[in-house]
Amino acid sequence: QGKLQDLRGRIRRIRRRRRIIYNANQGIGACLSPGFYAEIIQSNLILTFLYLLEQLNIYSDTTSLVANDYALQIDNVIHSRFTEKLTLSDLAKTLNLSTVHTARVVKKIYGTSFSDVLNNQRLLVATTLLKNTKKSVESIIEDLNFLNQNYFFALFKKKYGISPLQYRKKYSTYK
Repeated sequence: QGKLQDLRGRIRRIRRRRRIIYNANQGIGACLSPGFYAEIIQSNLILTFLYLLEQLNIYSDTTSLVANDYALQIDNVIHSRFTEKLTLSDLAKTLNLSTVHTARVVKKIYGTSFSDVLNNQRLLVATTLLKNTKKSVESIIEDLNFLNQNYFFALFKKKYGISPLQYRKKYSTYK
């Protein structure tokens, strides 16, 4: 509830600044510092962004604000620990939630399961390694902690439509 009130207060302050600028610009050659204009531009961008978020009903209630906080924490865990054997229960412990509730939060935020989110991050890193290194596919699979080669090949082919070796041949910077 407090975050929502802070957000509404920020919107009121931004709107107040906009009125001041409008009135100043209507005056006779009002001269404002460049830093002030930069702040106004930033404020307008924030207002526009918040308006769009309101239109998408992202900030319509406090549960959405909490979900966005969880999204940041989940992203942080996934990006920092994707090479480890990371499970939903590990994530739940980090978030101080039950495993079931964590699964619901992940599904609400990403629209898919935790394992899919984790595998998508691993596949993204795999494509980068395939393009920019000469590491073997087996080494990449091991480094990214995939369950086994067949699983990796199936996921990769499903997502990118080609095998990892074909991907390397097509996109590698080492030709």
